[in-house]
Amino acid sequence: YVGGIVGSVVTLVPPVLVATHEGAQEVAYFYFPWLFGTSCMALLWNITLSLVVEAIHDLARTKQLLARAVKLGLLVTVGGGLVLGVFAPWILRVIGPGYATGGTVSLQLIALSLPFIGVNTLYGALSLIDTRTWKVTVLKAASAVVMVGLAIPAMDRYGVSGMALAFLASRVFAALASVPPLVRCYRELSANAATVVLKLDREALGMTAETQVIALAPILARGLKLGLLVTVGGGLVLGVFAPWILRVIGPGYATGGTVSLQLIALSLPFIGVNTLYGALSLIDTRTWKVTVLKAASAVVMVGLAIPAMDRYGVSGMALAFLASRVFAALASVPPLVRCYRELSANAATVVLKLDREALGMTAETQVIALAPILARGLARAPEFSAGGSAVYLSSSHLGTFVAPDPDADTVLLARQRVP
Repeated sequence: YVGGIVGSVVTLVPPVLVATHEGAQEVAYFYFPWLFGTSCMALLWNITLSLVVEAIHDLARTKQLLARAVKLGLLVTVGGGLVLGVFAPWILRVIGPGYATGGTVSLQLIALSLPFIGVNTLYGALSLIDTRTWKVTVLKAASAVVMVGLAIPAMDRYGVSGMALAFLASRVFAALASVPPLVRCYRELSANAATVVLKLDREALGMTAETQVIALAPILARGLKLGLLVTVGGGLVLGVFAPWILRVIGPGYATGGTVSLQLIALSLPFIGVNTLYGALSLIDTRTWKVTVLKAASAVVMVGLAIPAMDRYGVSGMALAFLASRVFAALASVPPLVRCYRELSANAATVVLKLDREALGMTAETQVIALAPILARGLARAPEFSAGGSAVYLSSSHLGTFVAPDPDADTVLLARQRVP
């Protein structure tokens, strides 16, 4: 959670700094280059996380999926960076001649930062797989400090382009700091572990049966509480204090943007419903319905935006956004209710457990390639001592190293990094 909050600083603060330091007209020139850049960043994260999820559910295709993720990442960062950098004047001229004049350099600097963002994203993904995210969080915080620290002096000297230059400098800093752990992780993943594996002797295997109850509903309870805190609590704070929040940026923003912020705050609970439906669909690996719903709600928003702005000005855009979120939330309710009924019923299951008295083991030597196991996000490399050590591979969480596990059906005696 802390890492997500710190990462949001890098995404959300630059337009606010430009608005505060340079004024409303200059922030308009900066906003569209920043929108293109953040869209590429979001696409990069979606590619990485989606393909990791696919790899977990389809272990046989792990190598292919990760290779595809790298290729798509290069397409977004290098290919997208080249397109945005070379064609920046023409891309911004579609919006208006003033944007091409005032925002071209900013867009080119943001495009130049995309390959460095790719390095940061790869490091973040590997840290998520390894469940060691505190280093990434510290690095995000340090790069945010670099960006904010350089922003004001850079804008004093280069105007609105200074903000993009400060962002580029912070991405280069983060990428360079990511390289040593990335190289170290690559070396660990590329080295196979020579192991002696004791496996179950199936002929001597006995099983005992028992019935137990598995309560599935509490698994989602914590996520729902945090979601309510963000959507309802955050919505109330933004809605009630909207004039004072915007007045920090400038009196004009409080006058012109209060209603918009209040409408957006009102949409947060509906966004929470949509997000919950999307998360459950991702868990169930059935995302096509969510994709169709997203497309339909986007059509609703775009279709209502122009008429609403004609009638209500800038607040009309926020009203169209609210209407699209309400539409999506209402459409999400039936499948959510169906899923809730399934999850709220405890599952009575018959569990077959090993009969330890009738258990036999056979020994064989084999080489386990650690790289694919770690790449699919199921295990963390065990740190063995120089003389080797024993760990256990749990039968209930295949691919996850735990020690010790009295119910394990496989014992690994291993020394890492041996031929």
